[in-house]
Amino acid sequence: MADAAIEKGITTASIFMLSSVTNWYCKQLSAEITEAGFEESTLIMQVDSPHQEFSKADLLNCCARLTGSRYLPRFWVKGRYFGGGEDMERALKNGTIARLVGTGNARW
Repeated sequence: MADAAIEKGITTASIFMLSSVTNWYCKQLSAEITEAGFEESTLIMQVDSPHQEFSKADLLNCCARLTGSRYLPRFWVKGRYFGGGEDMERALKNGTIARLVGTGNARW
């Protein structure tokens, strides 16, 4: 079931972020995505949210099957696996995400 929920997020959002409520780096990148103007095109699934219907272990196991890693955050852009936090941070700064998604603030 967690696999289907993650797959749905990957296929429906321009940017899909598998994240953690308690991870400072996840919070920082979420804020950077918002600041860059991609909040509307981003879907964030938090593995440890109290409102999450799947267990954290199930979501992290699914993440490992899809990416080879259980570390968060993980990103998919336009349905394709993009990478981890450093990859997204770099892509926000150099304009790659703006080119791929086609929105955002011009300064990025």
